Amino acid sequence: MCFGIAASPAQFQRCMDSLIGQLPGVAAYLDDLIITGRTEAEHWKNLENLLNRLQEFGFRIRLEKCEFFKKSVEYLGHEIGSNGMTPSKSSIKAVEQLPRPKTCQEIQAFMGKINYYGRFIADLSEKARPLYALMRKNAKFEWKQAQEEAFQLLKREVIDATQLTHYDDSKPLILATDASQHGIGAVLLQLDKGVEYSIVHASKTLNEHQVKYSQIEKEALSIVYGVTKFRQFLYGRRFSLKTDHKPLVAIFSPDKNIPVLAAQRLQRWAITLMSYQYDICYKPSAQHGNADGLSRLPMGPDVSFDKQEEEENIEIAHAIMDELESSPLKAQDVKVELHKDSRLKQVKRHIEDGSWPGKLKADQTHLRPFWNHRDSLFIFNDIVLLQRDNCTRIVVPFSLRKKVLDLLHTAHWGVVRMKQMARRYVWWPGISQDIEKLVKCCEPCRLSAKLPNKTFQEWPKTEKPWQRVHLDFAGPYKGKMWLVCIDAHSKFPYVAMLNIGKTTSEDTIDVLKQIFTIEGSPDTIVTDNGPQFVSREFEKFCVQLGIHHVTSPPYHPASNGEAERFVQSLKTGLDKNCAGGAGLKDAIRVFLATYRCSPHPGLAGKSPAEVLHGRQPRNLLSLLWPREASGEDHTLNKGKHRYDVDALVYARNYARGPKWVPGTVIKTLGRVLVRVQTDHGVWKRHVNQLQPRMSSYDVQPQCGEGEVNPTQREILPEPEPVVGRPQPRERRYPERVRRRPDFYRS
Repeated sequence: MCFGIAASPAQFQRCMDSLIGQLPGVAAYLDDLIITGRTEAEHWKNLENLLNRLQEFGFRIRLEKCEFFKKSVEYLGHEIGSNGMTPSKSSIKAVEQLPRPKTCQEIQAFMGKINYYGRFIADLSEKARPLYALMRKNAKFEWKQAQEEAFQLLKREVIDATQLTHYDDSKPLILATDASQHGIGAVLLQLDKGVEYSIVHASKTLNEHQVKYSQIEKEALSIVYGVTKFRQFLYGRRFSLKTDHKPLVAIFSPDKNIPVLAAQRLQRWAITLMSYQYDICYKPSAQHGNADGLSRLPMGPDVSFDKQEEEENIEIAHAIMDELESSPLKAQDVKVELHKDSRLKQVKRHIEDGSWPGKLKADQTHLRPFWNHRDSLFIFNDIVLLQRDNCTRIVVPFSLRKKVLDLLHTAHWGVVRMKQMARRYVWWPGISQDIEKLVKCCEPCRLSAKLPNKTFQEWPKTEKPWQRVHLDFAGPYKGKMWLVCIDAHSKFPYVAMLNIGKTTSEDTIDVLKQIFTIEGSPDTIVTDNGPQFVSREFEKFCVQLGIHHVTSPPYHPASNGEAERFVQSLKTGLDKNCAGGAGLKDAIRVFLATYRCSPHPGLAGKSPAEVLHGRQPRNLLSLLWPREASGEDHTLNKGKHRYDVDALVYARNYARGPKWVPGTVIKTLGRVLVRVQTDHGVWKRHVNQLQPRMSSYDVQPQCGEGEVNPTQREILPEPEPVVGRPQPRERRYPERVRRRPDFYRS
């Protein structure tokens, strides 16, 4: 049979009945076989006959699920043994193991379940009085002996109430499920003369992956958990399914198609529920206390269910993808859906009658996209077509647009390739925006994407010299290590030549002390994440001098670009000077002397020494006049950060695993630095190492879109707004001030 056929239980039961019909002492309920015998010898014989019959017809059994020679067995909520049938203890296990409430909200959840069975509990208000006392406004939560006795008493009362009835296959069944932030619960009830009697309870805590589900997915998981736990009762029978989450009524409705816009996980569960016969309905939370109490006070994890759920999550995902790929869009489907689309029917009528108005009225604005292409629209074989750019395209009805987008994105092409394909075959208003949104929401595409276009944000301009300095180590170069220290305001550099292996925090601090003795302590030091700079010793040194230490994000040297760029100039200058015959020490002296005295393009024609010390040092070029300042505005550039707190992003992963890891911004450290919470921990990243992540995408209906199946309007929520747009970049270097020669003045 095909997967998920609702009639399969009856067919399977018929097969099993014919298989064991002539075997004594054997009964079967679907795939569950029970063997008995009045004596041990008879039991052996009946078991051997069954195994021979299974082998003859090619059936296989799983040994770890078998139990042999038991004194009693649990079956359909009963313990069956030599003494007859007794209620199953596992049916009330979830109630017996309800944990003690620790907050007022958990007491409210517990009392919600108690009140659900309140009509079966005598003197309920008196027995629950100690618990009600903790629920009063401004009451202090103190769990004393009176509360403990009331809690245990009410649990026993509920257990007695839930044992008021036994399973009867002739009475209607009701499955009530609910989910909280940390647990799910399910109750199987039986309707007798208009009164609901519970048969069995189940609850579990959510594992680390399930806790991250959205609320609609948690509610759906509780439904799947309920039908899985109570499969023996529900499989092959029609039952009522009650939930307090109204969107699931449309998604899981058995008389409607599975919405193609639903999340893949919901689609998988919807396919799973196709194997059952049920009617789903909405029940307000206030009347849903029996399942709500179990979900808020779950008894613990369910390892077997979680393992099965994880396996099916992978298998069904592949099945869905195969089904989508094997169902191409057909012209007949377009015809059928076109007659359901009220807007396309108006367009078709205008094309057939040639009655396009010369000017659209106020109530016809929804036809504007088609009116703009009215000369290119025509009808062929009862389908509306658009002729543009030597290509004939099908005008796709609203209900089929998601399917078309999936076909265009089958091989996970990008926006440009998808638009090129679409322009040859299909069209609808806003198709380009829908394609862009789909690609942005495709997780496989985002995880394998390249780095985003690089954006650079200059450090805030300092107000005075030696306010912020940048440090970096270069080398090994020419057999030495080079510590570079450069002032962000004046571009004045200091360079220390160290032996290889002498670059510890202690050596670094010794060099900085010599520099700070001359220039004083800066307000801020910017470094990379080298071990010399992130040690406790270096941090202690900064604290003692009152220096704010800032480190750049890992694998992003551009954040310390002031020092990184000077390293390039240093190596180039030393290479040239050494090539000219100078020794290494003389080469570094000459380079620093000329660099400090030369006009710098970022200082409006002034030299680093002139800006830092207020004078131009005397040298062989001191007779040359420095250029005048350009009057550039040096005020702080206060820009807005590109990513706000709680923004959804993909962070670049430099460890093993996927290239991009989904995460959430938890703190902004500046205009281009953020802290990101991921499954691998908290990372520090530059905006160049991030890309926006959208939670879903949607094909938005136009005004007056037409009569579309309401389940297909159940679109996933719009993505959260990503943050403000990046501010326009300032000019990296000031404009040159060109002075006219003196002879023009005459």
